[in-house]
Amino acid sequence: MIRTALLGVALAAPVPPLEAQEVSVLLGGVHTEYADSITGDAGTVSLRLGGSSTRAIGVADASFTRFVDGVFVTQASAYGTLLLTNPNWNGPNLVLAGGLDGNYIEDGSISGGGSIGPVLAVAHKSLLTTLGASVGTVRSVAENSFITGTANLKARFNFPGGFSLAGGAVAVVGDTLQYLDGTLELGYDNRRLRSILMGGARAGDLSNDPWFQVRVNFMLVPTALLEFAFGSYPRDLVGFEQGTYASAGLRVNLSASARAPYRAPPPPPLSVSRQQDGRTRIVVHYPQSANRMELAGDWTNWDPVSMNLVAANVWEVITSLEPGIYRYSLIVDGSDWTLPDRVPSEPDGFGGRVGLLIVR
Repeated sequence: MIRTALLGVALAAPVPPLEAQEVSVLLGGVHTEYADSITGDAGTVSLRLGGSSTRAIGVADASFTRFVDGVFVTQASAYGTLLLTNPNWNGPNLVLAGGLDGNYIEDGSISGGGSIGPVLAVAHKSLLTTLGASVGTVRSVAENSFITGTANLKARFNFPGGFSLAGGAVAVVGDTLQYLDGTLELGYDNRRLRSILMGGARAGDLSNDPWFQVRVNFMLVPTALLEFAFGSYPRDLVGFEQGTYASAGLRVNLSASARAPYRAPPPPPLSVSRQQDGRTRIVVHYPQSANRMELAGDWTNWDPVSMNLVAANVWEVITSLEPGIYRYSLIVDGSDWTLPDRVPSEPDGFGGRVGLLIVR
């Protein structure tokens, strides 16, 4: 929930599922201007525990924030996803997603909520689209509880160079309140610098002015990064009013996996599989960006055949080949004849090499 971050919890974007585990601490400060009693400057400390596998991701945060006037706030949140289908890098996946969060203010006010539901994620080349629904419960600062329902549609497109553009709509129904949020997000990620600019507007109940947020993470060393954020946030079902914020902090990763993070094994540079119709599917994972990829071999008389870009740096072509061993080469952007790394090859007789394509 946006207001959780505004009370001092780190505003980092979700960690990609590359680390087997994370244990990190954030030390920082926050300035907030709420329409309720929690306003001013504060110091904050938070602990994050995270873990991931090929099918599941989970992250939990707990924080303690103390304002200069003496008021303190403690918060905790957790979310997780579970992949229910076989991983499909260029097609549909069914995911179960859920989350919990809670807040305790020094005056004794307790609030929070939780939700769970399915998400259909469909990937096609550089576009990821998700359609989800969830049911949950909320306890407001007024100490009343009610059931909530949510439906959302989101899409993200990744451009070359680390840029991304995302948009979405979220419909929320709770108690006697209903509203629809629309969001637009521009991101940039080059592994050392991660930044997000997000804006949103609301129709229906709890609507005020549009809001925006800017979040920036800068990695100092592999185990430490600076986190900055500022912007505004909308009203919510828990009872927090619209307001603004600015925060900054240093996050230090204490886990051994952050020093030597687990990396999923790289995909094979070239794979060959037989389709149900008997044709042969050839997939190339080419690490460098390219605008065009062609495949030429002795079965085409070395005439280039265009390959289709089906995901980031992933190209494929489907052809008819009998079982056997064929010789081939890749043509990148119409000029460079090359081979992927780590593939079987032999001398071509002209001082170079050709690949060996094994079809079973």
